[in-house]
Amino acid sequence: MVLFSENQGRVLELECKTRSFGVDTSTGAASSGEEVKQARTLLLLTHEVIAGTLGLRDNKSGMLVYVIATESVVKQEETLDELSTELRGYGQAPQEHSVWGMRNTEDGIYLCNVGVAREDIRVAETDDPSWEVVRTIPFDPSIDANDQKGVLELRELIRSSVAATVINIGVGQGWLNPVCECRKVIPIWDIWDPDCRKCVLRKARDYIRSILKQASKVGLNYEAKDSGYLVEIPTERERAAIVRYFSSPRYWQGDIEAKMPQEGPTMFEEPVEL
Repeated sequence: MVLFSENQGRVLELECKTRSFGVDTSTGAASSGEEVKQARTLLLLTHEVIAGTLGLRDNKSGMLVYVIATESVVKQEETLDELSTELRGYGQAPQEHSVWGMRNTEDGIYLCNVGVAREDIRVAETDDPSWEVVRTIPFDPSIDANDQKGVLELRELIRSSVAATVINIGVGQGWLNPVCECRKVIPIWDIWDPDCRKCVLRKARDYIRSILKQASKVGLNYEAKDSGYLVEIPTERERAAIVRYFSSPRYWQGDIEAKMPQEGPTMFEEPVEL
């Protein structure tokens, strides 16, 4: 995200991360991880370049700002300092940078930076002690490939999307494409990292196949094709049964196993045969 203050003529490159990343201390050089590569790029992306690209006038200064979990601030600052030193060693002039900590509490979201403010700044307020931040990307393997909660959220969204797609087909044939279903639930799908898309698509395909196998027991016909599934609802009778199934607790309730078995998700009870 890029923020611009017209009054100050200042550009802020805002980058949010769920956790910090470090450097390869065994060799003394920065690691080749995607996050480190991105950090180098952002440090070299000066405010003049950003302002020129976006057509911002009266630009005077800029800063790269990382927002990260409060407990990771120190490590992230060390990483950015080390990368900046590395870039200066190659004759480059890295952008000024800062790291802000973010923490969630029962009454909202707080940002903190001891160099700017002594007290944490509340940027979002809530009276609900059980609230959680909504993820724009439910599961991001580039951040945490073992994020079980993220996988569950991804499956929940896929489950909702597949049900809507199948019901909207009505009586007759229609196409269900796993890529299209992923695009519906992940807003940045088309510009997302290809490796992330590949990982998420593989999980989505397995889950969609499990859903269709269960739904076939109440009258849904499907055939696997190269890039998706040809889905058929033969008559209005089957359509009514499928709508009831997708609206029932059998479809929407129950735990989902971390590793989806090929024979179908454990959250499904056996549908009633027609």
